[in-house]
Amino acid sequence: MESKFIPDVKEEEIKRNYTLWGHKEKGFADLLYKLNGIIWENFGREEFRNVCELIAVVRDLKQEYLEKIDEKLFRIGWKFPDYINPHEWGGSGRPYWHREYEIDGIWLDKCYEVPSWSSYSEREVEFEGKSLIELFNDISPALFLGYIGYYDKKYVEYKWPPLFRGVYNYTLIIRDNRLRIRREER
Repeated sequence: MESKFIPDVKEEEIKRNYTLWGHKEKGFADLLYKLNGIIWENFGREEFRNVCELIAVVRDLKQEYLEKIDEKLFRIGWKFPDYINPHEWGGSGRPYWHREYEIDGIWLDKCYEVPSWSSYSEREVEFEGKSLIELFNDISPALFLGYIGYYDKKYVEYKWPPLFRGVYNYTLIIRDNRLRIRREER
């Protein structure tokens, strides 16, 4: 395992408890995740599924998993935090906009609306601020189950197929001192 995000705080206990961890690139878990990602990605293709069905009785494990995580999150009453806006808006000849939250230590300090076109300027919007620890507490069940994915630019560079590709409904993106949670289409 290796750390993916370490909060910039002095308190070692908080730093340790709220570090986001993931598997090491090119390690055993990485190979298993890649294999699983390839199978899940190709299982939707009819010709691949037909070959599998010639060998054995197969079930769509991805669909079963989607149903189980929806059920488990519903059972514990999990809801996406209402203080984070994961949506994009705009388009049709105008830029798409999304919200990003500035991280200051363990605090989501400011919120910006950010355009997809660089010719437009981002703008600060009203935001009361929120503890990063509270956010991680609020999203951790969904993050653990793959309902929220974690974007790491290193994996994009290597074309890494994430384990939960096509499963997650949201993607957590942390770049430098900015956090964004993006709504995905299933």
